[in-house]
Amino acid sequence: LLSQISQISKEKNYEHGEIIFNEGDAGDSMFIILIGEVSIKKGDKLIAKLERGAALGEMALLDHETRSADALAEKDSVLLKINQDVFYELMEGNADIMKQIIRLLTSRIREANSKLE
Repeated sequence: LLSQISQISKEKNYEHGEIIFNEGDAGDSMFIILIGEVSIKKGDKLIAKLERGAALGEMALLDHETRSADALAEKDSVLLKINQDVFYELMEGNADIMKQIIRLLTSRIREANSKLE
């Protein structure tokens, strides 16, 4: 699956401390971390620290809204950037990708719910 995605996406390098996206930015792409660590923040509050293999930016990509949080490279990082049009083409032809996205979103909802308890 990752090999399929890597063929249709672009690798982007981010230095430690570099902003990947800001809250309010257009959500026209998502990312998968190949190397490094990324923090997701809402204001000063840390939402998550993501590492190799994790996806980010998928919410805005799916619902056509702006970014809901900031993403920052905590270490020098390499991310795969998947643009929206390519993402939808890939999803149309691959039920496994749709299932993985649903699992990812469900996991994020469960995690958010547990923080509310």
